Amino acid sequence: MEFNTIMIVLIILVMAALIFFTFFRKAPSVQASLDEDIFSFDYLVDAVWNDIYNAQRQRPEDMNLNKYETEKQKKQKTNLMRNLEICSAGDYGAKMFVIDYISSLLQGKHGIDALTINRPIKFHDEEQLSSDEKYDILLCYYTREYGMHDAMHEFICQNHFDELRNEQYYVDEQDIKEVYHRLLPKMNLSFTDKMDVLAHRIYQTRSGHGCADRTRDLNVSGVSLGVSGISADTFSFAGASKSQANNKTAYRFSYDSFWMNFEGKQFYMSCTGCHSQKELIRVCKNLYRYHAPKNASANDGRVLNDMKDGSRVTVARPNFCGSWSAIVRKHSGGKILTLEEQLTDPGAENVIALLKYIILGEQPLEITGGQSCGKTTVLRRAATFIRKYKTIRSEETIFELELNEVMQDRNIVTFRETDLISGQEALNFIKKTDCDVLIFGETVDPAVAAWKIQASQTGGPFNMETNHAETTEKLLKWYRNALLMCAGFSNELIAMEQVVDALKFDMHMAKTPSGHFYCERITEIIPVEDDKKPYKLVNIIVFNKKENRYEVTHELSKQMQERILANLHEDEAKDFLSIFEQIKEVA
Repeated sequence: MEFNTIMIVLIILVMAALIFFTFFRKAPSVQASLDEDIFSFDYLVDAVWNDIYNAQRQRPEDMNLNKYETEKQKKQKTNLMRNLEICSAGDYGAKMFVIDYISSLLQGKHGIDALTINRPIKFHDEEQLSSDEKYDILLCYYTREYGMHDAMHEFICQNHFDELRNEQYYVDEQDIKEVYHRLLPKMNLSFTDKMDVLAHRIYQTRSGHGCADRTRDLNVSGVSLGVSGISADTFSFAGASKSQANNKTAYRFSYDSFWMNFEGKQFYMSCTGCHSQKELIRVCKNLYRYHAPKNASANDGRVLNDMKDGSRVTVARPNFCGSWSAIVRKHSGGKILTLEEQLTDPGAENVIALLKYIILGEQPLEITGGQSCGKTTVLRRAATFIRKYKTIRSEETIFELELNEVMQDRNIVTFRETDLISGQEALNFIKKTDCDVLIFGETVDPAVAAWKIQASQTGGPFNMETNHAETTEKLLKWYRNALLMCAGFSNELIAMEQVVDALKFDMHMAKTPSGHFYCERITEIIPVEDDKKPYKLVNIIVFNKKENRYEVTHELSKQMQERILANLHEDEAKDFLSIFEQIKEVA
C-alpha cells in the first residue's frame, strides 16, 4: 500500500513539473558573467533579442494587471509580433517600429545614455571603428543631411565614386576610411544619431539584411550579395599551399561580396560584407521569405519572389548555384519615375508624344532591351496613357509593375503565375475578367507568347509588354518560333505573317556605359506581301548618339496613321500629326 502511495505521489510531482515547465517557465535570460562587459555590442545584441523573445512569449493575463492595462499589453504584443513578421520583407514602417522598440530597450533597460553610448560602438575613437561601422555612420549622416532619396547620390557623387577606377566602380575600406576622416569634424553626431546607428546595427543582425540593410532602403536600383569571390561551400584550404593556408585574409570569400546597382552602374561595395557563411545564408533567407512560394533547398536551390515594397528577389544556393547568392532589384530605384525624368535628352518630347498616341490609338506595343535598361519603368508610366474608362489586367511572373500604386483610381487587377497556375492558364482566366487592355510584365514562356499572338487574331484586347530581344528582327523570329513550338504551326511563313499582323511597334531601350538611359528607336512593323520576308521595319524616331538627341526620321505608314486616328479625339489628332511636321519642313 505504501509503495502504491509513493508511486502516486511521484507521478503527481512529475506531472506538476511538466505542467510548470511547459506553461510557466520563462525563456532563458541573458546574464553577464563577472568579467563580461554589459555594454559590449555582442552582449547587447543577445540581451536585446532575448528581451524581444520574452516579450513575444509573455502572457499579459499573467501579469496581475487591471483590465485596461491587460488589453493595452495585448495590443502592444500583437503590434510587436506583426511588425517583426514583416519588417524584413521591405516594409519600412514595420522596420522602423522594431528599431524604435530596440532603441527603447537599450535606453530603458540596458543603461545606454549619452555617457555609455560610446562603449558598444567606439564613436569617440575613429581608429577603433570597423569599416562596416564607419559605412553605417556615413549613411546615417548623409541621410540626416540629404534625406533618404538623395543620400546615396550625394555619398557617391561628392566623393567621386561614380568615376571609373581600375575599370570598375567601387567603394573599398580605404575609401571609407578617408571619407570618414575628412567628414568627422562636420558630422557632429548627436546622441540621437548614435542611437540610430546602434539600434540599426542590432536590428540588422537578426531581422534585418545585414550589411545590405541600410543601403537597400535608400534610392538605389538594387543590391546583390554572394555574387563574387570564392565560394565557402566548395573551397578548402587543404588544396592550398602552406603560405596560402597561413594567410587566410588574402582570400576574398563570397560571403563578403556586396554589390550595389546605382544609377545604371554596378558598384562593388568591398567596404562591408556579411563576414561569415552563416550570416550570408541568414540574409538570403530573410530576403526571400515574404510570402515565399517555397524554400530554397539543396534539391531545388532557386527562389524567385517579390518583397512587400515590390522589389524583385532572386536567391540561389548550392547545388543549383556555386554559392549562396541573392540579387534584389528595386524598380525605379525605389520611386515612381515619370517619363520626363527617365528620357531627358533633347527631342524626348517627341518620343513621349508618339508613345502616348500609340497607346491612345490602341496599338500593340513591345518595349525591348537588355537587362536593367528601364523597360519596366517605361511600361509602368506608359500605362498611364490608357484611357481612364478602360479596364486593365496584367500578367506577371512576380508583382513588379505596381500599376495599382501608380494609378490608384483605375480598374486594374494584377495576376501572376504560381507553381500550380501556368502563365497560359492565368491568361485563360484573365480573358474572362472584362479585360480591355492586357499588360504583360515580361513574356518569357513560348506558350504565353503563342497565346498572345493567336488571341490578337480574334479581336482580343490590345496589349503591351516587355521583352529582352536585341533587335526587332529577333523579336519577330522569337514569336514565330513560339507559334511553331506551341501552336501547331508547321509553316514558318504563315507563322511569321500572324506575328507581323499582331505586333505593330517596338520601342527599344538602352543605356550607355555610364548608366544613362535612353530610347534607341521606335520601330513600326509593317506587313508586306512577300514570300520570303512578309514585313518591313521603319524606324520612326531614333536616338542620334553623336549629338545625343532624338530625331523623327519617318512618318508612320498611312494605314497605321488611320488606325491611330480612328481612336483619337479631334484635339488629340491634331497634336498627333504635329509630331511629323518637322519631317515635312526638312523635305
